[in-house]
Formats: sequence, C-alpha cells, structure tokens
Amino acid sequence: MAPLPKERSEPSPPFTQIGIDTFGPFEVKDRRTVIKRGGVVFTCLYSRALHIELLEDLSADSFLQALRRFQSIRGSVGNIYCDGGTNFLGGRNQQEKDLLTMKDNKLKQYLLAKKITYKVNSPIASHQGGVWERQIRSIRSIMNSMFGKYSQRLSTEALRTAFYEIMASINNRPLSGTNATDTDPVITANRLLTAKSGFTAPPPGGFDNEEVYGRSMYRKSQQLAQEFWYAWTTQYLTTIEKRTQWQFSQPDLKVGDLVTIADSDEHRNYWRTDRVISTL
Repeated sequence: MAPLPKERSEPSPPFTQIGIDTFGPFEVKDRRTVIKRGGVVFTCLYSRALHIELLEDLSADSFLQALRRFQSIRGSVGNIYCDGGTNFLGGRNQQEKDLLTMKDNKLKQYLLAKKITYKVNSPIASHQGGVWERQIRSIRSIMNSMFGKYSQRLSTEALRTAFYEIMASINNRPLSGTNATDTDPVITANRLLTAKSGFTAPPPGGFDNEEVYGRSMYRKSQQLAQEFWYAWTTQYLTTIEKRTQWQFSQPDLKVGDLVTIADSDEHRNYWRTDRVISTL
C-alpha cells in the first residue's frame, strides 16, 4: 500500500489543505416564494474536520461567496482539491482574472504568492477524492432520503441552521481511541478546531416529528438536525464497524478493545466510547 499523500500526513493548520464538493438542491420557502438552495462541504484533509456553507444556487458566483465566508471563519487556504464542476472552475478562473487585473503591484505580488491552488480530479474519477467524497456521499444520501417531508417547509435561515447543527454533529465524532489512560478525552475534529474538550450540547427541549408541520422555523431546524443525527448513527456508523467475516479473517472483539456505542437515549452529538471488559 502506498503511503498517504503529504497533504494528509504533514502537520498543517486546520483547513489549509481541503477537498470540496456540493450537494442538493433542496426546496425552501421564503415567505411565499419557493426557492432551491444547495450546500457546499469543505473537508480538511489533515484534521478530518468539515465545514458546511449554504449556497444560494450552484453558480460560480455563489461558490465564491461561500468560499469567502468559509475563509473569514476558518482562515486562509493553501490547496483546494475538487472535481471539474463548472462552479469550481468558474470560481478559479474569476479569482485568477481579478488577481491579474489588480493595479497595486505590491499587494498583487503578495496575493500571487499566497493564492489558492486548485487541484482538479480527472473526469469521471471521483475515487481520486475518496477522503472527502465519502463524507459528502454520507451527508447527501441521508439528507436526500429525509428531506422529502421537509420540502418547502423550511426557510433559507432554518436550512442554514440545520447545516451548522449537522456540521457540529459530524465534527464531534471520535477520530481515534484514548491515550494511555482512559481519563484522557477522545480526539475529535471540534477539539482540534476549538481547543475545547467535551461535546456540543443540544438545545433544551424535546423535538418530534410534529415539528415539521409547526410554524417555528427554529424548532423545524432542530428536528431536522435530530433526524440527521439518528440516521448518521444508525446508517453510517454501522457501515464503518462491519463484521466482514465472510470476506476475510477478522478477529472477534476482545477485552480491552475500544468500541463506539450507538445509544438512541443519548443526547445529540454525544459520541460514547468505551472499553470491552468481558466477552461471551
């Protein structure tokens, strides 16, 4: 097996090397107008963190605005890995054109040295971006399967809130086991980003399926995030802990192994890990 590329193995600040892709569109209703909105996922190749921004549409102009919002929050970007989508290539071309037409030579030379480099996958070769395409596929498949009943029931603001809640849930997932002592907190993407241990607590109150038909966009966004959390832990989590006994030899769980526990009674964003103390 070949070694990991340097973008994934060499230490760098979060979101210096990123992979991006879009998903959607989803129908929302602002006042009485039905509008289609999309989303773009920025995945850090080193820390495995991700950031989700809402897109007004799938144009290059909307992508550039989302990229600027992302950079304003997460900092500068070195390399962007993406497919050959027209919005990505159009955004790259627009940035290069704007850079070359600058009149301030000193600032122009500085920005040329710091400019973002786009690295585009070969056509029909999404496997080249497997490290971020896998996360995006999970988000897309879950949201597409559950968004039917939310179609035209959310506003743009509520959809943006749901995106950020989903981002918090995924960034709270464990990236590794504990250290030598089980008292050490598990490493998560949010811990690397915020330098804070613990999980992002959900808001107070209970949310159920009836929220879909209510008038509060806030409660609708929280119910959408709650449903995504349930689908993520039941559909995605089970796929990364498969028992592949019929494909190749796989040892059974043994005392001391670290496991992730999916418990429907736990709060949203709380990824419970534990050690096996006994086996049958």
